[in-house]
Amino acid sequence: MREFILAYLENFWQLLSSIAPYILVGIFLAGAMKLLIKEEWLKRQLGEGSLKSSIKAILFGIPLPLCSCSVIPFATALRKAGASRSATLSFLIATPITGVDSIAATYGVLGWFFTIYRVVTSLFIALFAGILSLLFDREEPKPVKTQASPEVPVQGFATVKPTSGAVSFSVAAPEVSGAKSEAVSSCDGGSCCSRAEGAEASWLAKLWRQSVDTIFKDFAVALFVGIAMGALLVTLMPASLSDYLGENLWLNYLLVVLIAAPLYICATSSIPLGVALLAAGFSPGAVFVFLTAGPASSTVTMSVVKKVLGTRSLILYLIAVLSGTLVFGALLDEVFSDQAAAISRMVHETEAPGFLAQLSAVLLLALGWRVVFPRQHSGCCG
Repeated sequence: MREFILAYLENFWQLLSSIAPYILVGIFLAGAMKLLIKEEWLKRQLGEGSLKSSIKAILFGIPLPLCSCSVIPFATALRKAGASRSATLSFLIATPITGVDSIAATYGVLGWFFTIYRVVTSLFIALFAGILSLLFDREEPKPVKTQASPEVPVQGFATVKPTSGAVSFSVAAPEVSGAKSEAVSSCDGGSCCSRAEGAEASWLAKLWRQSVDTIFKDFAVALFVGIAMGALLVTLMPASLSDYLGENLWLNYLLVVLIAAPLYICATSSIPLGVALLAAGFSPGAVFVFLTAGPASSTVTMSVVKKVLGTRSLILYLIAVLSGTLVFGALLDEVFSDQAAAISRMVHETEAPGFLAQLSAVLLLALGWRVVFPRQHSGCCG
């Protein structure tokens, strides 16, 4: 038992150290991009039910720092704001995989070829889903809304609204000189909130909150669960399984789909599990299937797609994701066999983590503790 615990802790630290530097870089790059891209502008671009709208959804989704956990509410908001089904499906598939945090983590542990392959193929899968939606799940044209009559303010106290043959008045509160449009301070989730939370906060402070308190907090628990499960998988996996899996590629694909389906894993937090599968003997193509189809085929994601877009969209979504990942996974193993072999060697020939990697692991654990167990305050700014 003691040997098992020591082996598990060693595998956990090895996995954490290998991915921590790239997770740290990824979340701060993601936070910067989130501050620069306005969500309202994005929502206005995706209302047209056409192939152009699906392509725009894919292109706009590439830099967004949304993992599979956070892309679901964002896609729901896009749909409610008027985005078409095809654009929403394309956005839902492409965005988590191509986020800067996911790209950085993939590059850190699986190399540049796997990273580029994952990004490019996800764009094709997302476009395929959009095309299927346009062909088999077209939407009815939206009724044109009549423009309301303009309201005319009178001396800051009343609003005059022209009607047919009469004039109606609604009393509005006068604007007090010097009053502020926003409250000076507010309490949110037990944290201390003041004017520093608003426009007066420095850009670095906003970057920290966006990167750590929003983006990293969104998938921190899933990330550490994924690392823990990955370390357990490597520790328990028998050595004889590697040779057996190497001779049955389609068994690789079937097993990883069965493993991923009941899990709710983000595109970023699934990477440690993917590395563990590769170390256990699964092929790079099977790992690709796991990293791409896993987050998409979880029960949580499928239930949200069905509720927001309908049963037909869910069926088309699963057809696009599962068929696309299986085809591209097989292509990676068969057509790019030399590159696939190099990816496998990267995992099996890992060196002991250096000082920078271990320091990054400690910092990531500290940030994880901060966002998972936030300090409780007695009151606002208490």
